[in-house]
Amino acid sequence: MAKATDPIVIGKRTAKNRVTMAPTVKFIAGEDGKVTEDFVAHYAERAKHECAFICVEATCITPEGRLAPTQLGLWEDGQIEGHKKLTDACHEYGALVVPQIHHGGVGTHPACGPAVGPSAMVRVIYLTIGTPQFPAYCQTRVFSPTPKEPGQMPFSCHCRSIMSGRCRSP
Repeated sequence: MAKATDPIVIGKRTAKNRVTMAPTVKFIAGEDGKVTEDFVAHYAERAKHECAFICVEATCITPEGRLAPTQLGLWEDGQIEGHKKLTDACHEYGALVVPQIHHGGVGTHPACGPAVGPSAMVRVIYLTIGTPQFPAYCQTRVFSPTPKEPGQMPFSCHCRSIMSGRCRSP
């Protein structure tokens, strides 16, 4: 039986062990979708501590399909340099890196573009309660089958504040 420390072949590449990092969204890209120094440091740190296969978080293919204005992107040539820097930093520690290609679909933040989907969909309205650094940290989503004003549909809160009783969603 294979151990977590055993190498594994993935296509034409060999990962030094079986420790992987699933994609997680940090919302620390620039508003232009570019990789920041914080991004590079975050992923390099994981590679440094023996993570052999890293899937870089939801990487948008269009600026209009982001979950937040500070979501990572790969929709124009100007973003390649930052992705190369991130990849090189991880390769320095022997990690393999792939992006998770992403589009927000119905969850697209209104500051980024219209919500889109393959069929009739629910409208999602974001009422941001978070900080400027983390605009999607705490959101109240209003779900409605047709566009309506927030007060016309029940609220569904998806925020940490609800656990502490600080959430103000009706």
